[in-house]
Amino acid sequence: ISSTKEAEKFEKECLCYSESLLKFLFSLDTLVGSESIRPMRKELVVNIQTLLDRVDNVSKKLKTILEKVREQEKMNEKTEEEKEDEIKEGDDEEEIEEDDDEEEVDDNDDEEEVDDNDDEEEVD
Repeated sequence: ISSTKEAEKFEKECLCYSESLLKFLFSLDTLVGSESIRPMRKELVVNIQTLLDRVDNVSKKLKTILEKVREQEKMNEKTEEEKEDEIKEGDDEEEIEEDDDEEEVDDNDDEEEVDDNDDEEEVD
């Protein structure tokens, strides 16, 4: 799996954790009871808020990492494209050289024909 997909997966997991923690907070709001429950509920709220902050910080770091990974992948794609272009250019140059070589061979064949004609005239 690519780095981008892994980072996106972690980012989604952070979102799920945040949603779950928020649901817990709302559930705590619905708890009604004696005065002895209130301090425990307050402690849980503080703990959940701390967890939400942590998840938020992790999510921000993941976004930064994801941006860097995407930039790196773009750079790698450009590098690959440049390599492919260089290979294509090299192939084009080889084709041009082959065409030049073929023309030289054709020119040499023409010269040999002229020489053969000269030899025939001398024999007569």
